[in-house]
Amino acid sequence: MATPRCPGQNLQYWEFADIYNINCPFCDHEIEFWKDEPLRICPNCREEVRNTKMDLGCAKWCKFAEDCIGKSVEQNSDSVIDRLTVLIKRQLNKTDKSLKRTRLFSEKAEKSATETAVSICIVKAGAMLLGAATNDDNTLTPLANERDILLQAGLDPESIEQITAITAAIIADKILPSPEFKIINELRKKILDT
Repeated sequence: MATPRCPGQNLQYWEFADIYNINCPFCDHEIEFWKDEPLRICPNCREEVRNTKMDLGCAKWCKFAEDCIGKSVEQNSDSVIDRLTVLIKRQLNKTDKSLKRTRLFSEKAEKSATETAVSICIVKAGAMLLGAATNDDNTLTPLANERDILLQAGLDPESIEQITAITAAIIADKILPSPEFKIINELRKKILDT
């Protein structure tokens, strides 16, 4: 019996918005992507550019997901978090306590995010940055190159905007209406109060 064709890959179901342009993060050249293309080589600077708008939400429920994309969405999210962890460790140059706190923020964020309908990647990345920004006296000093770290970790510009807005609001003691902000802010208060 033949394997059915994925409806997400069938062009007859595509819309105009499924073909879009993304600016190269290296040279800002505009690159056309189709929604199913994971990466392209920038014709201007020859760097590999990932499709930051690629939606693999179907991989969470489709029984053919592993055959289609090779690994699960959660694993893709984890690789971004793994890269972010390495980049934050390089940046910190602080005590083991800072690294432990960053790890603790990440672990608690994952637990909180899986209990609600929010982006685990946004919550974990934001929580990790706040863990790294938290000094031993519980004051906050944001990482100077937060955006660069998130970009190097492989996050898309929209996610970077959301994460940096959340961390900036928490550092400035302001409130944002997003559920991700609420989770990260409550998590930070909980951890620091213990």
